[in-house]
Amino acid sequence: MFKPILKTFCAFCIAIAILLTFFPRQTLALEQPNLTEQFKLSSLIALTNSQLTFALPEPVDSARIKALNLWSTFYFVHQAQASNDSSAIPLRDSSNTPLGTKLSKKDWCTAALEGTVQVEDPTNVFKTYNFAKQGTTAQTNCSFPSLKPTVVRAINRSLFAPAKGPYGDGSGGFILVPYRTIAVDKTVIPLGTLIYIPDAKGKEIILPSGSKVKHDGYFLAADVGGAIKGNHIDTFLGITDKNPFAYVKSIATPTFKAFVIKDSVIENKLKTLHQE
Repeated sequence: MFKPILKTFCAFCIAIAILLTFFPRQTLALEQPNLTEQFKLSSLIALTNSQLTFALPEPVDSARIKALNLWSTFYFVHQAQASNDSSAIPLRDSSNTPLGTKLSKKDWCTAALEGTVQVEDPTNVFKTYNFAKQGTTAQTNCSFPSLKPTVVRAINRSLFAPAKGPYGDGSGGFILVPYRTIAVDKTVIPLGTLIYIPDAKGKEIILPSGSKVKHDGYFLAADVGGAIKGNHIDTFLGITDKNPFAYVKSIATPTFKAFVIKDSVIENKLKTLHQE
């Protein structure tokens, strides 16, 4: 879960990005490699259109138990193809044992940066891996000029684990769900909290299947991150790096309005969706 790059290109944002680059699940994306290449989906993508729906009713005023002023970055799953090239780098588990999958240096470094990678092997089967921890030995020498050397050295020591969810794993036993998961500071927004963002309602999103739907505004706090502090949240987009939400600006100002929602029916629906 090592994700230190904000999606922005202005000089001001670069300064902010450098300040937020030391821990996993930190969204700063200035040195992000080109992610335009798309890979076909497979049966591993378990969330079908019937499961990943966005037609929940707008919350009544009495269900909006707390108002929040938030700012957001975003993160996503890096997709890569397994490599048998002699220079390919193996993904290793927490005990430094190879997991049986090798990536090009570019893909390995991006996987370590984003925290989750979905790998297509030569038989067109997808496997998803999550950042597990930082080891003691560098696996390679990644290059991210905008990041501090200490951060790059930590990225180079990334170790992985097979993910339980098709899009990767969050925290607290939750899996990641595109356009539903948000990473939070759990001392501010406890894991499992249902959040409604009015500015998200009605925004068109493209599901992993390619279908277009309008978002209903609901998210679940199902992940955390070292740089996600205070009123900062991180919105999970699934397999795309194209942010559809205008309010997600990857800078601390301006903030947007959100609400903690008390609705057991909707909360249970989203929690069920985040179960493996």
